[in-house]
Amino acid sequence: MRRVVLMCALSVAGCGGSAGGVRNDETEARQLFDEALAARFDGDELAWRDKMLTLAAEHPATRHGRRARLELSGGDALTMAFVFGLMAAMAAPAFTRYQERSGELLPEEPID
Repeated sequence: MRRVVLMCALSVAGCGGSAGGVRNDETEARQLFDEALAARFDGDELAWRDKMLTLAAEHPATRHGRRARLELSGGDALTMAFVFGLMAAMAAPAFTRYQERSGELLPEEPID
């Protein structure tokens, strides 16, 4: 309860930064993010990348700025590596069973 009262007092007094400035920053970041997505959906990858770079540089502390940094840093490559690892882990035992079954079909004595 004290924390809420203190935060309200600071925002009313104007100490510690204004709440309106933070909200405007978040709103501007959201608008820039929406413009970047619209460019990507239109097929303009260059404009999307440019807007995401601007967003990551100008609004790094906002949620959309962090998302822009994540998308530009190639976080998807890590996800793909994880999925490929899972697929390999499932395929290895199946391949081993396949080799064992194929060995059972071979004749024990060579055919002349």
